[in-house]
Amino acid sequence: MTGPNPRTPVAASTCYDRRASARDPERASLRAKSDAALSLKIDGARADNRKLSGARKIWHLLRRDGEDIARCTVERLMLEARIDLSVGTVGDLFSDNHPGR
Repeated sequence: MTGPNPRTPVAASTCYDRRASARDPERASLRAKSDAALSLKIDGARADNRKLSGARKIWHLLRRDGEDIARCTVERLMLEARIDLSVGTVGDLFSDNHPGR
């Protein structure tokens, strides 16, 4: 079954559902609403740490602030936002990604 665009194998109802929730955020699923709120909290926690924290440290910061969130959720949201999950690891110091160090 294909959606409105014949090149994508997505059911038409799914395509229309996504368009409707993009127009009206109240129609979004509970997970989408929760993800939007958590993404803002992740961005805030990263901003407090000069954007140098990876997923594990952000998860610890959110837990310390009383946010009940799974680490895999933090990782998933950071990946969706195209944020590097392993910022500041020891392996990063010795990698070839930074030839000037």
